[in-house]
Amino acid sequence: MCSNYEAVSRADRLLSFFGVVRERDDPTATVFPTGLAPFIRLAEDGSGHRRVHDGAFGLLPYFAKEIAYGRKTYNARTETVATLPSFKDAWRRGQR
Repeated sequence: MCSNYEAVSRADRLLSFFGVVRERDDPTATVFPTGLAPFIRLAEDGSGHRRVHDGAFGLLPYFAKEIAYGRKTYNARTETVATLPSFKDAWRRGQR
């Protein structure tokens, strides 16, 4: 996973690039692990429609007690991604 990315957050760009409507217009910002950013997902299974929601960027394993743990899981190594508790379940399910 990358340690940061530049989120598409302007309403006009979300509409033209992804076909989703967002009620507010935020300036483009660089997002780091555990930071809030817009995420685009399917509205309903099989509908083909998309929705945009705000969410926390990063990987937070089920056993993490605090959101700050997400700052430790932004970099997976190919040698250990299938065996480390932080990554192995997501890796097995194909959540990349």
